[in-house]
Amino acid sequence: MLAIFHYLHLSIAVIWAGSTVFVGLAVWPMLARLPGDQAVALFDRLRPVVAGVLGSMAGLTYLLGGFRAWLGGGISGWADLLAPYGVLVITAFVVMMAIENVGGRLRRQFSGLTDRPDAFVAHATIAARRAGLIQLGLLLVMIAIMVTMGLALY
Repeated sequence: MLAIFHYLHLSIAVIWAGSTVFVGLAVWPMLARLPGDQAVALFDRLRPVVAGVLGSMAGLTYLLGGFRAWLGGGISGWADLLAPYGVLVITAFVVMMAIENVGGRLRRQFSGLTDRPDAFVAHATIAARRAGLIQLGLLLVMIAIMVTMGLALY
């Protein structure tokens, strides 16, 4: 059972992380380079899909990661959350929330600019690049945490 949860957690986490990096560093910056009306129209079509896919993948990653930590014996009770492994699990959850928060904040920022296509284009390029780089940096921290946990270096 642990192997199944571990495999699913890793598979879905890789899909989530890859999608986050691709959307953050490729899709949103590309969208910001389009003419205003086209950028807004495409954003309005992509926003619910991106939010749904990334949100679902993040939720499954959280859930499966929690089950994996519990089934693996790393966290068998509340006191284990204060042990080194538990602190790494909590840190991973917080970093993942931060990654999702950056993406959600960018989508809300873009949504606020959709009624002014010229302002959308003017602000979207810088905001998209900044958000994508922040998410990439946080994902690298997340990978370091996962490597530490996987190699039992805690």
